[in-house]
Amino acid sequence: MTAEPVPTWQPVDLSAERVGRIGSADVGGILNLNPYRSPLEVYQTIKGTFSKDLSGVFRVNIGRELEALGLAEYERSTGGTVERVGTIKCPARPYLSATPDGYDREGQAVVEVKCTWAGWPEPPAYYWAQVRWQALMLSLTGRDVQTLCIVVLRLGGFAPVVEYHRRPYT
Repeated sequence: MTAEPVPTWQPVDLSAERVGRIGSADVGGILNLNPYRSPLEVYQTIKGTFSKDLSGVFRVNIGRELEALGLAEYERSTGGTVERVGTIKCPARPYLSATPDGYDREGQAVVEVKCTWAGWPEPPAYYWAQVRWQALMLSLTGRDVQTLCIVVLRLGGFAPVVEYHRRPYT
C-alpha cells in the first residue's frame, strides 16, 4: 500500500502584488494606526522601492492556513454562506483594491479572519480600518454591506477560542 503524498504549503511572496496599488491592509499604516507598518513603509511598498517578504514568517503562515477554518466557523455559527471574492478593485480607480477573506451576501457582511495569541479584548483600530476599506470596495463593486465582522481565532492554551466582533457599516 502506498501512502498518499502529504500536501505541502508553498509560501508566496505577495510584495510584488502590492506594487502600484493601495490595499485594505495598507489603510491602517497610512492612517498611522498600525504599530507594525508606517505610512512611509506603505508608500515605499506601493512605489516598489521597499519589499518585506513575509512568506517565511511563521505567524503569517499560521494565519493564512487557519483562514478557511475561521470562515467555516463563521458559517457554522451564523448559518450564512461566505463567498471568497478574491481581490476586488475600485471601478473608477483600479489602484484602490481590497482582498477580503470573505463576503456573506445574505448577511450583507464583510468577514475578516484574524489569528492571534495577543490578549487584546477588541481587535485593534488598524484591523477595523482594514475591514472598513474592504466594505467600501465591496460597496463600490455593487455588493450590499451592512456589517463588518472580524472573526478572531485566539490561539494558545488548551482550548483555542473563536470570537466574533461586529460593527455596523455606516
